[in-house]
Amino acid sequence: MKVSIHQPSFLPWSGLFHKILSSDVHVFYSTASFTKRGYQNRVMYDGSWLTLPVKMKGIQHEGDRVDAINNIQLVDYSRNVGKIVKRMAMTEKSKPYFKRIEPILDCLAVYNGDNLADLNIQLTMMICSILDPGMGVRFVMDEHLHIEGEDPVDKLNSMIEQVGGTTYMSGRGMLNYLNDKMRFPIEIQDFEPDVSTETIIKIITEHESPLEYLHEKFKWSNL
Repeated sequence: MKVSIHQPSFLPWSGLFHKILSSDVHVFYSTASFTKRGYQNRVMYDGSWLTLPVKMKGIQHEGDRVDAINNIQLVDYSRNVGKIVKRMAMTEKSKPYFKRIEPILDCLAVYNGDNLADLNIQLTMMICSILDPGMGVRFVMDEHLHIEGEDPVDKLNSMIEQVGGTTYMSGRGMLNYLNDKMRFPIEIQDFEPDVSTETIIKIITEHESPLEYLHEKFKWSNL
């Protein structure tokens, strides 16, 4: 049972979707700390940042990390997301597979909540279904788990164990955090040097089969 774990991120890059769609279970780690200037409320698109302003007032700071992602509120969402939807629609409308992202733009436009994690989770699951309509991934919200431990690796072990996992699917960025406490085999994701780290949107609108693109550009190896 292959398990991937990641914080809910805003319209993330193709690598995250390859990781999710390579898994049997994906855990949305929304009780993790929100990271300022991270990817939970912003993403690179066409060379610049798309950012959703969030409410920081009254949140207890600890260095560069603040409250849990699932407690972060969107600010003046309708006005700000309107600019994002308009920009993406204008930029992508001439692409051959523009219609694929219309549900994504509609989801952004009609969302009437104020919770960043909730929006990101909705968008991520929608994009997964666009990439692979027959996907068999089971999505789990970490709030439904009893995460044990203080060390990041102890928390990973706890989540993997509770969802019945046998293998942890990891990006190379996690190698700095993994240590001998890890109790599960690890598969590491590698990718071709020409892969863009911007949002996956352009891959969806430009490629006949975005899923084949992911399988061509990304590979797994045992650690």
